[in-house]
Amino acid sequence: MSVPAIHSSLPVRAVLFDWAGTIIDFGCMAPLCAFRQAFEACGIALTDAQIRAPMGSAKRDHILRILSDPEVHALWIEQNGAEPVSADIDRLYAAFLAADEAVATDYCDLVPGVQMTIEALGELGILIGGTTGYPRAIIDRIAPIVAAQGIRFASSVTASDVEHGRPAPDMCRLAAERLGVAEPASCVVVDDTLAGIAAGRSAGMWSVGVAASGNELGLPLGVWQAMPVREREPRLGPIRERMRDAGAHFVIDTVADLGTTIDIINGRLAMGKRP
Repeated sequence: MSVPAIHSSLPVRAVLFDWAGTIIDFGCMAPLCAFRQAFEACGIALTDAQIRAPMGSAKRDHILRILSDPEVHALWIEQNGAEPVSADIDRLYAAFLAADEAVATDYCDLVPGVQMTIEALGELGILIGGTTGYPRAIIDRIAPIVAAQGIRFASSVTASDVEHGRPAPDMCRLAAERLGVAEPASCVVVDDTLAGIAAGRSAGMWSVGVAASGNELGLPLGVWQAMPVREREPRLGPIRERMRDAGAHFVIDTVADLGTTIDIINGRLAMGKRP
């Protein structure tokens, strides 16, 4: 797969990539499986849509948001005879972590084109960082697998490293701080979730949505590749619209398409424009 050339390195100084659904795990499948298993252990069967709606949030917050879904809330009371309480959230979160530790390492393949894009950015001196709704314990398990494929972040911030997860800007700001980049407008956030897009905007950074490889479409790579081109656009159009509504300055299909967007952002910054 060819990657569009990136013709200039400044004034963009850093790119902050999300993990699952953006650089690895096409379709964002690992957290889907883990949340499903955690709730099934408590007698609740969730739909894909119910699981995916809060994706990008810190995982404990994600559980709270699933439980706030009226249908899930009613099922919980029917199954358990009471409102969910803090101990229930703790139990679900522990079950999620156990399930995710078991499945996350099976979903670490790079999204096609990621390695070439990140190498191109690095050759131009653009710093590479990461943010994720995963807690540190999960990232510590999958980071070596991703590193073995050639991807190492200079800084990677997890939801457990900050007080407030997405859509708050805390992770983006901490990642930039660790990279030594003081000007938010020189940072680009790349994320497949609406919460991650909003976090980038809240941090004062350029926010790029990823429509095809991530949570919003939610298809494994093989299914996506087998889909006729004529069927892709009707699926992607509404996703792009949702991402723009969430604040995305740009929407691309996958990280393989990022080069041209970096060029456009550099041009806008050179003209004095800001996110």
